[in-house]
Amino acid sequence: MSSQLLLTNRLKDLVLFKVQDRARVWINDAACDFFRLSDNYVEIETFHQQISNAGLIHVADLQMVQQKFAYADKAELKPSFTIEVRLRPHADEPYIWHQVNASFIQDDGMEAGWIFFCRDVQPFKDVQDMFQLVLDNIPEGIFWKDTSSRYLGCNRQFARDAGIKMQDIIGRDDYALAWKTSESDYYRAWDRKVMESGKPEYHIIETQLQSDGKQAWVDTNKIPLTDTTGKVIGILGLYEDITERVKKEKQLEDFVATLTHDLKNPILGTNRVLELIAADRFGAISQELKEIIIQIKSSNGSLLRMIQSLTDVYRYDSVSGTIDRDLCDVSEILRDCVRQFEVAAQTKNIEINCNCPKSAEARVNAEGFRRVLQNLLDNALKFTPDGGSIFVTLEVDMTQCVVRVSDTGKGISQEDQDHLFHRFWQGTPGKKYSQGTGLGLYLCKQIVEAHRGTITSSSIEGQGATFIVSIPLATE
Repeated sequence: MSSQLLLTNRLKDLVLFKVQDRARVWINDAACDFFRLSDNYVEIETFHQQISNAGLIHVADLQMVQQKFAYADKAELKPSFTIEVRLRPHADEPYIWHQVNASFIQDDGMEAGWIFFCRDVQPFKDVQDMFQLVLDNIPEGIFWKDTSSRYLGCNRQFARDAGIKMQDIIGRDDYALAWKTSESDYYRAWDRKVMESGKPEYHIIETQLQSDGKQAWVDTNKIPLTDTTGKVIGILGLYEDITERVKKEKQLEDFVATLTHDLKNPILGTNRVLELIAADRFGAISQELKEIIIQIKSSNGSLLRMIQSLTDVYRYDSVSGTIDRDLCDVSEILRDCVRQFEVAAQTKNIEINCNCPKSAEARVNAEGFRRVLQNLLDNALKFTPDGGSIFVTLEVDMTQCVVRVSDTGKGISQEDQDHLFHRFWQGTPGKKYSQGTGLGLYLCKQIVEAHRGTITSSSIEGQGATFIVSIPLATE
């Protein structure tokens, strides 16, 4: 026996050496102890019968080992191979997972033959099984892919949705699963974006045709997988079925649209009748009655603005992270908003100072951007005393669009500044600033954050207030 083989007696791994063209197999001391054998040399036929008859190797694994070995032994180059098998010392004992590494050796000082190193990997398998158990008990779909968008694994929920067994997912692509072709195209496009950028993408709202025929909506997160060097080697995906939520949001959206229509139309109709009465279309009326009609129209206008604010708050609360943005001249939008408030400002002898470039383009949602400016200017006008001033500035550079609206009003206490952007907040008890819904600044915050921007305030009581809106410029 060569000294190289004797050295394997120091290993905890089970080592078997089959000399080519001989009917015996040599096993190291660890293998003798494991299989309860007294001699390091065993006849191959005897060893095979003992393993087979006592079921010391799992029957499914035995067939796999025989096939692998037969293929490798017949090959001219006799390639090495690695497999995992279940072994046990005795028929009454449980199987233990081992990783078998088989190689054909033919070195000087040793006879040619196959050597098998069998390492106990049961602890790893236990951890792996526990990890899979955890994944399978998570109600969300979980999957991971290689850089070609071919699946490497998944949890039970994903396999159920995809209509495939978990063990059959490896190597498949999206086109082999239950999804529509258009959905598969969409999923793979996002895979490429995440892997090429190396950055995760969260809350991708997409459809998913599931194996039971259900057309689902899912909220998906995709995260790049990297090796120790930082190289992207695949992608991890997690999604939540939000079909019921989408249905409820659609129902709520329809309800809000119907409610808004049913509330606004009678008010608009009433205003039209009031205008005709005030214009003496139904006969002459007194000046006192005309003033009353103006007050009623003003109240109706407040009610319409409240309805619009509630509608807008709902709409922006429903936005999934971002809104549509187009290339707009933000300077023109700002000047147009200022012009809308000039008449009202003149009645209070308030000067509005607007400092903005002649033209400045940025990608914003024009309607939302205009609404923010209108709300801030309206607040500044409300809280600025007669004879005061309002200052509006716009700056656009390569990275962001910044708007500042300042006034010379009574200012805001630090305590109240902490609550300015809360829904329905109108001031601390006994200190309400003005009549309104308490939704204006909350809506501004929703719109700005939908642009992935920020809105902040600064103020010293008695010295006015400044609101700063900063919106990062979209590149696409």
